[in-house]
Amino acid sequence: MRLACSQRRIVRGVAVLVHWVCRLQSIRDKDSYLMEHSVNLSVLMSIYCRSMSMDKEVMHQTMVGALLHDIGKVMVPDEILHKPGRLTDSEFTEMKHHVVYGRDMLRGMEGVSELSLTTVAQHHERIDGSGYPDGLKGDEISQHGKMVAIVDVYDAITADRCYHRGMTPNMGIKKLLEWSDSHLDRSLVNHFIRCIGIYPVGSLVLLESGRLGVVIESNEFDQRLPTLRIMYHTKFRSYIKTEMLELAKPKVQDRIVKAVDPAEYQINVKDFL
Repeated sequence: MRLACSQRRIVRGVAVLVHWVCRLQSIRDKDSYLMEHSVNLSVLMSIYCRSMSMDKEVMHQTMVGALLHDIGKVMVPDEILHKPGRLTDSEFTEMKHHVVYGRDMLRGMEGVSELSLTTVAQHHERIDGSGYPDGLKGDEISQHGKMVAIVDVYDAITADRCYHRGMTPNMGIKKLLEWSDSHLDRSLVNHFIRCIGIYPVGSLVLLESGRLGVVIESNEFDQRLPTLRIMYHTKFRSYIKTEMLELAKPKVQDRIVKAVDPAEYQINVKDFL
């Protein structure tokens, strides 16, 4: 899971959702990626909500909705859910129906508030009306529905699948900006980017020294100076002794030049998070 060290305290907040684990077992049994994606969304939404100073109870209910947003996919046939190629029109219609399945499964369930249910029901709605299942547009979509849509898209496009290599975090941010105003709310996208930083956790960055490092912790005071795990030197095209580097420390002179694509150096960033 792509989390900063300073964000680990947020994970403890997810512990209040532990009673949902049994319900989530069906997601784990269906697809391990779905489980990881669901937990990622819950944690990212908690960070997002905290950055907006939301009421704790509202944040909790939104986290529950994020955690359960894809539970309807347990009803989607495996041959469609796991199909590596392009879905047919009828298959895509069935895939989209997972939102309705989830909404119907959770409606009236003890512990699922209206806000949680709305978060589940609206995570695929888009502000231009092109989303589903209800084709809502603009202010017809709740703030939490718009927020979870942004986080859902970001986590999905930056995740590795067996048939799809995820985008880098920086490319994921660029895509969010590209889809702003049409599919996603621009002001909320901008807030999310400020929340996760210009170099999100999991980014591979090139330093002035020629070394490469994976961002393992953002810096809330100066986003240009995250904490890195250094492990590769581009001059020698080889791995070096792993070390942690806090760019914000006064004596550290090295600075980030740019974010780079891990594929260029055949680096699996997950090995260093």
